[in-house]
Amino acid sequence: MAFAREFTTDVTSAVMINERAAKLLDYDQPVGRKLIGYFAEGEKVMDIIGVTEDVHYEPLHVPIHPMVTLVSHGAPTRIVLRLRGNLPDLVQEVREQWISSSGGQPFTSYFLDDRLERYYRADQALGKLVGLFAGVGIFISCLGLLGLVTYATEQRTKEIGIRKVLGASTPSIIELVSKEFVTLVVIANLLAWPVSYYFINGWLQDFAYRIELGWGMFLLAGGLALLIALLTVSIQVIKAALANPVEALRYE
Repeated sequence: MAFAREFTTDVTSAVMINERAAKLLDYDQPVGRKLIGYFAEGEKVMDIIGVTEDVHYEPLHVPIHPMVTLVSHGAPTRIVLRLRGNLPDLVQEVREQWISSSGGQPFTSYFLDDRLERYYRADQALGKLVGLFAGVGIFISCLGLLGLVTYATEQRTKEIGIRKVLGASTPSIIELVSKEFVTLVVIANLLAWPVSYYFINGWLQDFAYRIELGWGMFLLAGGLALLIALLTVSIQVIKAALANPVEALRYE
């Protein structure tokens, strides 16, 4: 139900409340109940004629508050408009209409998407910063892992050559060399997960409405880290495994 012009009481003594207000008032069936309002002229008993859904009119850092909607008898202080077309011309037209009908109130306009962007600007900057450092960290880790794999492969070149001569397949050699690095990556993930959970969960606590951290996110991150490690290891090991074993054993 909404306010209707044909009902004069809707203009003078009717209100609509949101779901949060109904819960706070402990009204299972709010429509038809009474609500006392405090105005400049004193107390006034208002009739609840409807319940609106809870909507976010503040950032998600702030919980939804109880809200009461009623017909205002004074000059408007804020109007929400959906505009299509030439925005500068439309804003100018709205400005002129406001000045002529608002009783001298100053005109200030803004776009809702700009306001929302301002609400979450700090979180977006934090996300970009974390993404940048994560990218740099992954790049440096891959370089370090590549160096370790290259060194380990060179140290085991003769061993790989002997295994090839004795009939070992390339996949078996890759599995042999990769096993120790996979173990290190798994240990690193097990150490990183509690630390990541602590900091991410602390950041989410700033939001009144937030997602819950599940194991799936950490397993996905661990799987990606393992995949990157396997690709890095495999490139070097495949080179060594496909090399001619005679070259590795020539001087033995």
